[in-house]
Amino acid sequence: MSVVRRVPWSSSAEFLTVFQLLFSPANPNLTTALAHLHAWSLRAPSALPPAIHSTHALLSLLVAADPSPPPGPTRRLALAMALTRLVNSLVDPLQTNMFARSISDLARQLELPLSFVQLRHRSTHEELPSEKLLLDSARLAVDWLYARYWYPTMIQLTSASSSQPVSATEGTTTDLDGLRVILQDYKRARKRELSDATQFLSVRQQVQKLETWLEQRTVSALANPTLEGPVEADEESEELERERRVMECLAEELCVVGNLIPRAIKKRPQSDHARLPLALHDLYHPLLQTLSKTFPQTLIRALVDHLVMLLIAAPTSTTLAKADETFHLSIAAWLVELIPALERTSAEDFVKCLLSHPNRYCLSVLKILSKTFQINNLDILLSLRQESINQPALVINEPEEALKHRMERWESFTRPSLSEEEPEEERVGGPGWRLVDKNEWRACPIGMLPGGVIPQLINLP
Repeated sequence: MSVVRRVPWSSSAEFLTVFQLLFSPANPNLTTALAHLHAWSLRAPSALPPAIHSTHALLSLLVAADPSPPPGPTRRLALAMALTRLVNSLVDPLQTNMFARSISDLARQLELPLSFVQLRHRSTHEELPSEKLLLDSARLAVDWLYARYWYPTMIQLTSASSSQPVSATEGTTTDLDGLRVILQDYKRARKRELSDATQFLSVRQQVQKLETWLEQRTVSALANPTLEGPVEADEESEELERERRVMECLAEELCVVGNLIPRAIKKRPQSDHARLPLALHDLYHPLLQTLSKTFPQTLIRALVDHLVMLLIAAPTSTTLAKADETFHLSIAAWLVELIPALERTSAEDFVKCLLSHPNRYCLSVLKILSKTFQINNLDILLSLRQESINQPALVINEPEEALKHRMERWESFTRPSLSEEEPEEERVGGPGWRLVDKNEWRACPIGMLPGGVIPQLINLP
C-alpha cells in the first residue's frame, strides 16, 4: 500500500516545469522559477521539503536583483544564515535517538560535505567567513541539492508519468540516443567551464545525469535481452555482469569519433610518442574520474578493453591517411593514460595482449609504459619483441640441383658404411649369446640343447 504524501506542486508537470526553469543549461529562467518556489512556500508551507526551501533561499541570494552587494556584513550574514539553515534542516530529522549524535556523523549519513558543517560552526561560534567563501559554498550547496534531491525527484516523477509500453529494441535505441545527448551536453558544458569556472554547476548536472542513466540501465539490463547474458547463480556476480555489459555500451559510445577521439585532426596526437593533449585530457578527466569512483570494477577496464581491441586491429600499412593515423595515435595516447589506473593484474593482461600484436601503435604504447609504469621485465620483453620484428626473414633462393646435392652429401655422412670390414673379434663375438648365421640353422625339436641333446628333466634330482 502506497503512502499518500502532501506536496506543494499541483502536478508532476508543474514540478518538471520548475525544474527546467531552474536547471536548464541552455536557457535557465531563475526569476520565474524563484517565483514558483515562493508560491509553493505560501501554498503549503508545512509540506514544503527542506531541500526546496534551501534552494529558494540560496538562489535568491546568488541572483539578487541589485548587482552591487549591500553595505556592511548584511550579505555575508544572509549567506551564512542560509547555509546554516540548510545543514540544520537536513540533520535535525535524523536526531531520533535518546542521546544526540554529532552533526558531522549525521552529515556523513546524508553524504553532505563536511565543509558545510564546518562553515555552520564558524558562522555560529566564530567570525563570519569571507564573502567569496560563502558564495562558493552556496553554489556548491545548490549543486548538492540538485544531485541529491531535484534530479532524483525529476526522474521519479518522469518514470511514474510515462505509462506507454516500449519494446526492447525501441527502448535500447532510445536509451542509446539519450546517452549520446548526455555526452554531447557534457562536452559543451565542460568547454564552457574551462573558459568560465563559474559554470561548474552545469557540468555536475550532466555527470549526474550520466550516472543516473548508467544505474537505470544496470537495473533494467536483467529484463533486456540485448544486454542480458547467461544468468549466474550468484546474485552479486549477476549484478556485476550486468554492470559490465552497460559499461561496454558506454565505452563503445565514448570511442566514437567526436568523444574521446576529436573530430579535428589537429587536436589529435601527431606522433608515435606523443602523450594525450592537455586540452583533451582536461575535457574528459572529471567525467572519467567521477564514473570510475561510482563503477570502480568495470568502467576503466571496459574502456581499456575496447581501446585495445581497436588498436590491435589497426592496419600495418605505412601509407595510411592522416585521419586514420591520428585516430590510432589518439587511441594509443588514451591507453597510456588509462592502463596505469587499472589493477596490476589487469594492466599486465592488457600489456601481454599488446605484446602479442606488435604493430606500430601497440609498440608506441609499450615504449611509453616501460618508462612510466612499473611492470616486471617489460623493457626486456619489448626489446626482444623489437629485435624479432627487425630481424630479416630467412629467404632460400638456392637452385633445386644445389639443394639436391646438399641432401645427398648429408645422407652420405649419416649412412653407415658397408665397405669397411669389422674386426674378427667383433664379428664373431665372445662367449655367450651370438647371432647365428642363416646357413647354420637346422630343424630341431623345441627344447633341444645346442649339442643336439634333449634334457631329461624328469630324472633330475
